[in-house]
Formats: sequence, structure tokens, C-alpha cells
Amino acid sequence: MIPPRMLAAGLLPRDAPLYRDRGNALYVTRAPGGDWRGNLPGFRVETRGDWAYLYPLCALPEICGFPPDDLAERLKRFSGESLPAQLLLAGCLKAVERPVPAEIARWEKRLRQSAAEAMRTGRGGEGLYACALALAEAKRGLKD
Repeated sequence: MIPPRMLAAGLLPRDAPLYRDRGNALYVTRAPGGDWRGNLPGFRVETRGDWAYLYPLCALPEICGFPPDDLAERLKRFSGESLPAQLLLAGCLKAVERPVPAEIARWEKRLRQSAAEAMRTGRGGEGLYACALALAEAKRGLKD
């Protein structure tokens, strides 16, 4: 398994700092000299001035090799890519880095609510499998 931070850091220009974002992105970086361009596998990159914000794509948990748990197995049909899931995934991946039981429970509640709505309406749900994989990894982090 490859941690998302290690994957992102390995794809950035040399000496580019990588910070955990306090907003909706997963990470933020400032390339030396403000010279940033390019895409990163597993991440959507938005630039604002000299800063690049890295948002996780729903394929990232699979790229990192996160194994599924029971919840993820039940949500496997909700694979794919969607912007709402990317934002949910960023929060779930932050819980992987700092596994706190209350935070994991909060993100799992949001995931279950999103999955229930997708099942009830028959619309949406793309990317929830990735969120479930990230939460499974966060829960494993509590046991270590």
C-alpha cells in the first residue's frame, strides 16, 4: 500500500513542499519559483497564483492499494468519478492520515447518507466506493 501523501510527494517537482489543506482539497503545494504545471495521476490539480491545490480523484484509493472492508464491498457498484465524491474523498483521506474515531464516524455517516440517497433516488453515487475504501483504511489505522 502506498500512502496518498507519499504518492503525491513523489509526483511533485523536487523540493516542492506539500501541506495538508484546511479546505476542500487534500493537499496544497507551492512549487519553487511558483512554476507549476501538469497533472498528477490520481489527483485533479487547480492552480491559484503560485499555489497548486490537489483534489483526489476517485481512482486514488485503488492506485494506493487500499483493500476493501464489508462496507466498501457493498458500495462497489458506486465506482466512477464525481465532484461530490471527490470532496467527500478528500475528507476521508484526511482521516487516513490522522485516524481519530470521531472524525471517522462523521465521514462514515456522510458516506452512508450519500449512499442511501443514491439508492433511494437511483441517481448519483459515483465515487462512493472510493470513499468507502479510504474509510476502511482509516479504520485500520485505528487498530495500529
